[in-house]
Amino acid sequence: LCPRDQVLAAGTDGLFSASDPRTMQSAVVDFTAAGLAPGHIVLLLGPIPPFSPSGEALVVASVASGAVELRRKGMPSGMGQPPGPVTGLGGVEFLVPTLTPQIASASESLNRRFGIGGNVPGRRPEDLAASGEFREATVLTVLHRRFADLAAEAGSVSGAKSEGSRIELERALSRLLARWTCGRGPMADRFGTRVSR
Repeated sequence: LCPRDQVLAAGTDGLFSASDPRTMQSAVVDFTAAGLAPGHIVLLLGPIPPFSPSGEALVVASVASGAVELRRKGMPSGMGQPPGPVTGLGGVEFLVPTLTPQIASASESLNRRFGIGGNVPGRRPEDLAASGEFREATVLTVLHRRFADLAAEAGSVSGAKSEGSRIELERALSRLLARWTCGRGPMADRFGTRVSR
């Protein structure tokens, strides 16, 4: 989904030592200077095997200048199969794509839509963010926009995904609006009209 030119880091000199198969080292890439942070996705693309032809996606758990600790998606650090073999592995090809600009744009759009960051009595943005629904709406906004962009370039498959993500986004926004307005009086919806619960 990431545009090809949105890359935080890439290399072919990744190294997993036998003593620490969860941490990938690189003598060439400075991960800290590249802007990696916990939560970013690292794609391990080769060698094949042990990685599959489509690569393996892991999540950054912690970052140092020449090393990055990786974890399995949805799992805490240290749980699950480590990405590196117990014997160690060198010459690992890796790529760290990013959707940071799209995420920032989607967050700003939602902030404006719901008046987050403004001086609105009785509304605490941290309550909304803590619900998980704001994150879901942000993710779906990014997905819908990216699928729409890809559909314009590639055609029907991305078009179907764009429509599916649009429907999910509308549902998420409806839930978010209900939570945001619940017990706090009327609020303007996306068409500029006032709605109340």
